[in-house]
Amino acid sequence: MNTAALLPALALIIGAGIPRVADLLRAWAIRRSGRFALAAAVVLPVAGVFAAPAGGAAATQALWFLPYMLVPLALLDRAGGGDAPPKASEWVALAAIWIPVALGWPPLGPADDLGSALTPRLLGLAFLLVAFVAINPRAEPGFEWRLRAGGAAAALIVTGAVLILAVPVIRFGGGGIAAPEGVAEHTDWLGSAVWSVFGCALPKEVVHRGLIFGFLQRARASRHGPYPAMLISAVLFAASEAAAAPGGRGATFVLAAWAGLWLAWSCLRTGSLCPAIAAHAALDLLRQVP
Repeated sequence: MNTAALLPALALIIGAGIPRVADLLRAWAIRRSGRFALAAAVVLPVAGVFAAPAGGAAATQALWFLPYMLVPLALLDRAGGGDAPPKASEWVALAAIWIPVALGWPPLGPADDLGSALTPRLLGLAFLLVAFVAINPRAEPGFEWRLRAGGAAAALIVTGAVLILAVPVIRFGGGGIAAPEGVAEHTDWLGSAVWSVFGCALPKEVVHRGLIFGFLQRARASRHGPYPAMLISAVLFAASEAAAAPGGRGATFVLAAWAGLWLAWSCLRTGSLCPAIAAHAALDLLRQVP
């Protein structure tokens, strides 16, 4: 898999966290032609890679890729447009874009190929961001990329706080907590680091801290402050992590909920998603240490 084909998807994801670019993204995504143009810009480079003649295996991958490309486009067209508040059906369409990706579908190549493993995650996240702004044209995606002096300290605090609870949870929670899916296939540290950042930390933090926590914080603003949004987003994050865990689901839920609270705190403290991504990737890498 030629990883350069993923650059448009990565550019859209990064652009959604830059205010001026996010404004342009919203302006495009509320129009049908704009949604299809954005989706095509993300999909076509990857489709070109799979369409290149390379024997029967490439044809099989292309057949898997076709519905993955067409179904999100149809969902985007059905969900997007208009200034009315999002309907329940639109939220269902939004979830339908991301859930297959979270479950590891579609298989776009061998599991031990880093580019093939990253492809569904980054494409799914790009589609998700376009769909989110399409059904919420007046809402910002809810996250920014800001590099501040306090960001590194916040990432270290989150990592330390999670590790303090991780030892007793793993010890008394019925066994260890497995490394995140996909990491085990990339045994060298460079490949593991790339997967931990772009395959796990980036998409999960954008979804759970960027979109879900950001949306809940705006929708549920009250005298209780951000705490209800922190709690709900942490529970949703813990549920998704426990559902994907091969074993020790109770321990995974407890630890992921604790981590989710601290990761949301880092976003509030710094106004940036970068410390949460750094801490998340560091924790994923530490889970591989024997």
